[in-house]
Amino acid sequence: MADSLPTTLYNLGALSFRLSPLLAPILIWGMDAPHGRFAPKNDQSWTSVHGNYGWLVMEIVSPLTFVASLLTPFALGNKHGGPILRPTWDSFGTLPLPNRVLAVAFVLHYLHRALISPLTSPTRSRMHISVPISAIGFNLNNGFLLGAWLAGRSPPLPSTSSSSAAAAVGGAIKSFWNTQSTVGLGGPGLIPPSAIQHPLFWLGIAGWAIGFAGNIYHDEILANLRRKPRGGATTTATKAVEKKKSGDGKGKEDAVKSRYKVPHGALFEYVSFPNYLCEWFEWASFTFSALYFLPLFQQQQPQTPLETLSTLLQTPPFLFLLAEVSAMLPRAYKGHRWYRDTFGDEFPKDRKVVVPFVF
Repeated sequence: MADSLPTTLYNLGALSFRLSPLLAPILIWGMDAPHGRFAPKNDQSWTSVHGNYGWLVMEIVSPLTFVASLLTPFALGNKHGGPILRPTWDSFGTLPLPNRVLAVAFVLHYLHRALISPLTSPTRSRMHISVPISAIGFNLNNGFLLGAWLAGRSPPLPSTSSSSAAAAVGGAIKSFWNTQSTVGLGGPGLIPPSAIQHPLFWLGIAGWAIGFAGNIYHDEILANLRRKPRGGATTTATKAVEKKKSGDGKGKEDAVKSRYKVPHGALFEYVSFPNYLCEWFEWASFTFSALYFLPLFQQQQPQTPLETLSTLLQTPPFLFLLAEVSAMLPRAYKGHRWYRDTFGDEFPKDRKVVVPFVF
């Protein structure tokens, strides 16, 4: 009998995230996501949306979908089917405390990202409508997968234990392409309640908090560069740009420099995108706390690296991190190159893209 529709959607959503690293070369060399510094200039058509409002709409989808999926008390992998989403608040209290802590952390991040940030930041550049549409698709998928995982309603996972390297390679490949539910460990995302007392769980939560704070801090540095001086004063640079609106090449270059500046301070002294780096650290720490204590990773027989990869490729916390890095790394690379080309000698030559001293 075929899987139910919710299970099929879950497995296809997980597969789409597994495929995300394959899209990175296309994103690096093929196109620039049309928002921010790569937004279409002076585009007021229906295909162009307000940057702040577009950001709010596309990001609020993630916490709403996550909460609805988290609070739906129907296990996936059930051949008899069931609703995709039917939340009930009673479900939250039945979850292990570590899962509830992680759920709150996820919602806090996205409440800031979806509401506080766009409503308090300066006006963002307009974005092509394809950006919020694609982001809504990503956030629907991610919220559904992660909510189901932390609720313990993900389809059962197969065992990856193996005594041969060949079997481990086969398991990793099978895990990459797997779109079928497998009889195995049920409720794989439910963390043992005792983990709440373990220092390593809180180490992961502390890493999440540090990454979250670092992401906000560096985003604020960028926002401050876009804020107008107090009292609405017009800077000399802005006046010079306004005089050149007739549109020669130098005027356009000055217009860009009046809106964008080379950021400095904190990790900006080392990399062009410390906000990305902090966000990756945040979700890597989240993933550690979400996965380390699970029976999947606490087997008596140590897993080989390939077996561990095979298991990780079945888990939404890791897949979220994988998909996010795959989507953001190309933009960081092209953004770094844009800074260098736009500002020339004003841009620090020893500044890396996103990893200090490395890349």
